[in-house]
Amino acid sequence: MADTNFESHVVRGEHGAHEASDINVISISRFGIWISAVTLASMFGMWFLLQYLTHREEAKSPAARPMAAENPMKMPPAPNLQGTPRPDLKQFLAAEQRKAAEYKWVDGEKRMIQIPVQRALELVAKEGQLPVWTPAAVPAAKAPGGAAR
Repeated sequence: MADTNFESHVVRGEHGAHEASDINVISISRFGIWISAVTLASMFGMWFLLQYLTHREEAKSPAARPMAAENPMKMPPAPNLQGTPRPDLKQFLAAEQRKAAEYKWVDGEKRMIQIPVQRALELVAKEGQLPVWTPAAVPAAKAPGGAAR
């Protein structure tokens, strides 16, 4: 085996022995103090910078206009958000239900009417088939060149 001499790294004192080469307590302590000082200096520097920028921005900002202070409830220009969406939806659905439950003429010339959905379901159930709408005779379209298709 190789001859290893560990005795050169051991420091003996009146309270016992320890190895001197493992850690340098003084250097580690100095490093910790230095890091703490730099961190604190950075924190104070950032705080002073924030204070400076805040005061500068307040000085550059215009004062509130007197009319805006007198009338804070003025509505912004359109489009606006819905203030009460749930009641608006209920009102809209009620209006749609009223429309779906009434009779009315859709087109008088073509004799088309709107009937309530429930009545339409009853008619379909009674007759057993859906009504079929047949369009009026459509003249044949002419292909380019004058010939009919």
